[in-house]
Amino acid sequence: MLKKMLTAVLLITCLSSASVMSQSVLYMNQILESIPGKLIEFENGVKAHNAKYHTSGENKANLFSIMTGPRSGQYAWVQGPMTYSTMDKVLTKEHTADWEKNVATFCKNVGQLRIVKLDAGLTYNPDPNAVVENYIARIFYGVTDVDQLLDAIGMIKKIYDVNKYPSTRAVYRSEFRDKDEEAVALVYPFKSWTEFEKTKGLAIEDLPKEMAKVHGEFGWKLFQDMMAASNAGWYDEVRMMVK
Repeated sequence: MLKKMLTAVLLITCLSSASVMSQSVLYMNQILESIPGKLIEFENGVKAHNAKYHTSGENKANLFSIMTGPRSGQYAWVQGPMTYSTMDKVLTKEHTADWEKNVATFCKNVGQLRIVKLDAGLTYNPDPNAVVENYIARIFYGVTDVDQLLDAIGMIKKIYDVNKYPSTRAVYRSEFRDKDEEAVALVYPFKSWTEFEKTKGLAIEDLPKEMAKVHGEFGWKLFQDMMAASNAGWYDEVRMMVK
């Protein structure tokens, strides 16, 4: 009898763990633009709102200043990690009113909302507990073949796995298509701008050489061909946390 009970408990535990592991790891990105001349009020308002409603857990949110790319000068309000069930929870009237008072009041424009999912299989993260305050997001647009693009990205993942590069590289997929077809983003944390002196934040100084080591003589060409066939190009957003 005891053996059956232990077996049942073990089975329930395994099923529960599998259920948790199978949940999507999502982040919600909301692009915000401050009213000219109200930058300080805008930043302080977002920080005040976050301090009330977005300090921990699935509601945790941070504000990032976008330094480069087509949205430079704007901000990204990022909530997560979360799951789809997080978005089923209805906001209170007080929560919505506080957003209107402290955030929307100082916004010239509330832009695109994007929900992205972490692709754990293609992500290289030697320190999952590290706090990411600054990062560069390489965003691919005009994606015509997501699978081919992810296969190409997987070639870089293998280089990370073989050589154990210390730098984190996360892969995110947009859950919903948009008109720009921005379907995939690579995210590289950094601590100092001086890191861009050699690696542009990408950790691998000589990618063609590393491709040849891991994928053979024609590894770099294969990678280039796959990239060219799967998307129209990319741009880099350097994002820095507003503290």
